[in-house]
Amino acid sequence: MKNSIYLIYFFLIVGIVACQKQQTNVPPEMMLAEKIIKANPDSARHLLLSLKPEIDKEDEATQMKYGLMLTKAEANCEIKCTSDSTMLKVVNYYEHHGTNNELMEAYFYLACVYFDNEQIASALDYYYRIVNSDSDDKSTYKMRGFAYNHIGHINMYQDMYKNAMPFFKKSVSYACLAKDSTNIAFFLRD
Repeated sequence: MKNSIYLIYFFLIVGIVACQKQQTNVPPEMMLAEKIIKANPDSARHLLLSLKPEIDKEDEATQMKYGLMLTKAEANCEIKCTSDSTMLKVVNYYEHHGTNNELMEAYFYLACVYFDNEQIASALDYYYRIVNSDSDDKSTYKMRGFAYNHIGHINMYQDMYKNAMPFFKKSVSYACLAKDSTNIAFFLRD
């Protein structure tokens, strides 16, 4: 009887440990870069680049987060990314791991890479993956607002002004849902 109880406890503990979310050992410098990436993207980028040799030794989750953050920092610094290889790996990873928001962010920055390289159809594909997501996760509202805004801009650049307006309106709606006053103002300029 006593052995049965110990056996049950053993399997219970093993089950709890096995079902826990995979934790990454993110270096402290990477966490700092994440905090400053929006306000000081150039500093965040410099910090991330200094971590590159260490990141290659980290687990896959940390490497994918690093790839996403570096692409985000470079996009915010308006540095054109010429290759989609890193972001394709990041997207593939987040399609199977991580949160909905991380996946949306990966889609968004891959779309930005394609847009920068004038691959508009591929960019639109990933922007539409964001806006057509069936997730009702509130953490994705901000990324959806950005995606709608970028789709609106693509339509506007193609002189399809009437087509652009509903996307701009949707971007404002999602910024309101996200309670993101900065981007509400940013999206309203369009």
